[in-house]
Amino acid sequence: MKFHTKTTCFLLCLCWALTAQGQNFYYGMGGKAISIVPDPDRTCVHFHDAQVLSPTLRNSQAHEIHGDKAAYRHWTVSGNIRSAKLDHVARQLEVPQHEIRSLAQGYLIPGASHTMWPTHKILFKPNTSFDREEVEALIPEVIGHRFFQTPGGLQGLEIDQIDEVISISNALYESGMFEWCQPDFVVSSKASNYVPSDTFYQYQFYLNNPGYNALFYPYVVAKSGVDVKAEEGWNITLGQDFITVAVVDDGVEFHEDLEIGNTGVSRVLPGYTTTDTINGDGSPLVADDAHGMGVAGIIAASHNTIGVAGVAPNSKILPVHVYTDGTATIAEFADAISWAWQNGADVINNSWGLDECLPDGTHPAIEQAVVDAFTMGRKGKGCPVMFASGNSEIEDCISYPAGVPNSFVVGAINPFGNKPNYARFGAKLDLVSPTSQDDPASVTILDRMGNLGFNNSSITYEQHADVNYSKWFGGTSVSSATVSGTAALILSLDSTLTASDVYTILRSSATDMGDAGQDSIYGYGRLDMQAALMMVGSTLPVEWLAIAGESEAGAVKLEWKVGRELNNDRYEIQSWKNGAFETIGTVDGVGTTPLPQTYEFNDTDPIVGLNTYRVKQIDLDGSVDYSETLEVRYSASVISQIFPNPASDHFRFYVTTVDLHPVRVSISDLQGKLVERRYMDVESDWAELNYDVSHFKPGYYMVQVRTPDGRQFNQTLMIAR
Repeated sequence: MKFHTKTTCFLLCLCWALTAQGQNFYYGMGGKAISIVPDPDRTCVHFHDAQVLSPTLRNSQAHEIHGDKAAYRHWTVSGNIRSAKLDHVARQLEVPQHEIRSLAQGYLIPGASHTMWPTHKILFKPNTSFDREEVEALIPEVIGHRFFQTPGGLQGLEIDQIDEVISISNALYESGMFEWCQPDFVVSSKASNYVPSDTFYQYQFYLNNPGYNALFYPYVVAKSGVDVKAEEGWNITLGQDFITVAVVDDGVEFHEDLEIGNTGVSRVLPGYTTTDTINGDGSPLVADDAHGMGVAGIIAASHNTIGVAGVAPNSKILPVHVYTDGTATIAEFADAISWAWQNGADVINNSWGLDECLPDGTHPAIEQAVVDAFTMGRKGKGCPVMFASGNSEIEDCISYPAGVPNSFVVGAINPFGNKPNYARFGAKLDLVSPTSQDDPASVTILDRMGNLGFNNSSITYEQHADVNYSKWFGGTSVSSATVSGTAALILSLDSTLTASDVYTILRSSATDMGDAGQDSIYGYGRLDMQAALMMVGSTLPVEWLAIAGESEAGAVKLEWKVGRELNNDRYEIQSWKNGAFETIGTVDGVGTTPLPQTYEFNDTDPIVGLNTYRVKQIDLDGSVDYSETLEVRYSASVISQIFPNPASDHFRFYVTTVDLHPVRVSISDLQGKLVERRYMDVESDWAELNYDVSHFKPGYYMVQVRTPDGRQFNQTLMIAR
């Protein structure tokens, strides 16, 4: 084993560092030392693997647990418990002792309130003097360690003993073999989610469910995270004012929480009344009609300092009045949907149903209106047509016309993540979204202004302190409206999407519940606003993950992976030839799937040398997308015919190859007896080789040229003088 002066110096420094506890702390970074000071009041518990923590640990008040996820590898705790034994800490935190890997003291950068906790890893960037064997020799054998490199190219060492991480990191840095070298730290951070300042937003558990003794009536302990990830979704977009959602219901009118800012200008457009086609504008007609107002607020209430927060607070509302009290006709329902798509609706919400289990085809007028909206709305791109699955549970029964062709059916789960006893379900269910618990209704919504609607004195509900709002709402009406608002946000990001695209995004991005895939209780799962909005644009029509290729005998094998597909028809594999990409093959796509897929294709006619490929993805509607380009060097050889033939004193041939190994030339007589064999050097990937036959007698010979990769060429040669 080699022993270096630098090694001796390093070990001395290391020994000093390991014994100088409580002295100067720093880490080396970019040619300077970053000073840090211990923070004994905060300890990080490192677990061996991500795990679901116990309810006590998640909700501990004694240790002021910091974090809001259910699965952790690191957990920071207030108080200095680092000196305690692991079994004591395990009992304190109510986790099995074997799941705790180590405890790490916190550090602060002086002058900053930036707490950091060392992990078991050291990160570095080697310089030109880096020598892995020297690094291995520098670390004492008693300290377990492993080199690693992340998929993104980050290099480092993992150290078993966490107390040695900082001193080893500094000593490595001082060895001169790294541009920078620093401990990996858990850092105190928090996602800056958008949070509305609306007065009653804290009651809207279906948008953000904190999971403790929730503030919605009747004040029950809810299950954390049973929401639609609204705040995360609003980080992406709050929507645009060019998107209009039609509310087919019992009327929508001006409200303080449906204004454009504080201008007094309403985002409620002039609408339509099916029973008064001349003068009606979609407003409520009876004093206690407020269902449509509640739905409109869930979809589009302003984000201001009053009232509630809507899913798509910049969208406009197009009110289409139809009686939902059992007195409307089939013609009125069909007319309401038809008028909506013909008069500017981008999304059509229907938080109503006929309360009957009827088969498709029962009322063709309504079904035709849905088909027309889906196929002809938005100038041919189609309107998403959302329906509530219905209330009052009947086994495997969706309230008609929910579930008719081209409709989208939304069911319900309660604040605990379970199906409420009132929510209808069935095979046609698309999604579920959180709403009120079983009984009573408990969703705070906007009401009609003043003593109208739910706060009408003639209604026996408990009155809300602010008469412009009500806490008596719920059911699948809330679920449908939440999904309609999300559809509006999706179209705000990409108004070129078809209605079918919107349906696919909502289904593919949902959080699966119950049985894997679609089921009759939860459909494709719980609405996830963040995931749905993240799919728009960046992953349409497919999410490219990787493309790779390798040279094989006689072919180049290509492989590409995608994360999900939306309405994908096929892939065309293209190769750069004659100054342009040419299609050399086609592979059918899966169509629509949220699951990752892997595809393969063999190019059996590559050029020798460098081949450039890309994959062209073609959607069902003809739109295209491309993978990144890929270069693959094909190492097979090509041998030309020999010339001149007949030959007098020599013959020539060309070899195209990339391995530059010698080729073997064998010359036999016509009886197969070997006359001469010679190995000829190849000095470039395109070579002309000259073979001297001046010493051969005139006559016929068999010439065989063979390359190291097994390619060979046989040709009869005539020598004449």
